[in-house]
Amino acid sequence: MVDNIHFQYNSMLTAFLILSIHYADTGNYLLAALFYCILLNFKHIYLYYAPAYVIFFLRRYFFTCLDDLLKVTQTLSSALKLAVVMALPFLVSFGPFIATGGFSGLLQILSRLFPVSRGLTHAYWAPNFWAMYNVADLILYRLLSLWKPALFTPPTYSSGLVQVYDHSVLPNISPIFSLMCVMASLVPLFATVFKAKVPDLCTLLSLSAFSFFYGYHVHEKALLLIAIPLLIVALTDPRFVKLAVLFSIITCTSLFPLLFTLFEIPIKYCLATTYTLLLFIMISYAFHIRVSSLLSTQTIMYICGLILFELNATFVHKAIFGDKLSFLPLMMISLYGALGVLACNIWLVLLVFDDDVMIAVKKKRCELIEGFIKAGHYSVQAVDSLEEIELIGGIDISTSKTSQDFAVVAFSVFEYPSM
Repeated sequence: MVDNIHFQYNSMLTAFLILSIHYADTGNYLLAALFYCILLNFKHIYLYYAPAYVIFFLRRYFFTCLDDLLKVTQTLSSALKLAVVMALPFLVSFGPFIATGGFSGLLQILSRLFPVSRGLTHAYWAPNFWAMYNVADLILYRLLSLWKPALFTPPTYSSGLVQVYDHSVLPNISPIFSLMCVMASLVPLFATVFKAKVPDLCTLLSLSAFSFFYGYHVHEKALLLIAIPLLIVALTDPRFVKLAVLFSIITCTSLFPLLFTLFEIPIKYCLATTYTLLLFIMISYAFHIRVSSLLSTQTIMYICGLILFELNATFVHKAIFGDKLSFLPLMMISLYGALGVLACNIWLVLLVFDDDVMIAVKKKRCELIEGFIKAGHYSVQAVDSLEEIELIGGIDISTSKTSQDFAVVAFSVFEYPSM
């Protein structure tokens, strides 16, 4: 519903995004860049994807040519084509304004595209880091006010208004500092440049879009920018399935407060439930796994918390408190959702670098266990003499990344000591 009632998140823009992903996946990089630039000119929130496209084009479009010095001319030609393709949508969008208003007209547009005068958070806080920051400031204010009531000014960020505000205890956050935090959050994305195999575009888009977590005055609907590419990744790589399922549920519940009328409440619950069930069925069919294995005990407990906070915001709080403390249930949803989004961000980074970091950690663990065995701390069956060994065997299993129905199991046996 939010996809269609809010103009910048309608299905048309999602279609442009999917077209760009499709052309990037099939190697038609110029069309991929063209559709992304068209998408960006429709709504600038898709600027969160820009770092991912930069990394993707560096590895897939430029670095492959630079491996051969004879292709330098071809690389320059490709760069020129890419620049022309990317410039066309911007010329069509901004050209008339520049022609009529000059540079001042362009500045007016930019001031409307980036309205920093609206404050750090929206009226309903997006589930990002600044929601947690506001809650921490509010708790500190309440506690310190018990000691010296007149020392701190009351907070205004919980009034439900769109405005610039000061924090009561913690330092105020400027747009520049928020931008610095966004850039710092992109370090894992930039680190993928040095991986032996660059991740696919959807994985890079998910990493890049998570930078909204530190963005200035972001909307809660920015979660959709992560959910869409993350679901596409999950359908091609089963390692991301559990993460995509959890994040989809967080996205749905975080958007629930936007649909609050009596007419919309049953519709949003029915749509969210149907969508989640279809997601389970689709993933179960694609990977031949049980639905129960998609959700761990910790995930189920967290989802139960999401449901409780949503029911409290919609029914319980009004029944008990009426119109008093009306922002409290929304604040609780934002805070709880922010914790889940942060956990998903960390989870995604670990999955992306699993083949580098996690394998190194597991190797180190095996080395430590081997050291404990040699030191006699583990009781294992010992070989008294090498003459007792006649055969040495090893087993390995590898699953197909293109077809999840196939796996290869290899068992090798060697004669000792002539192996």
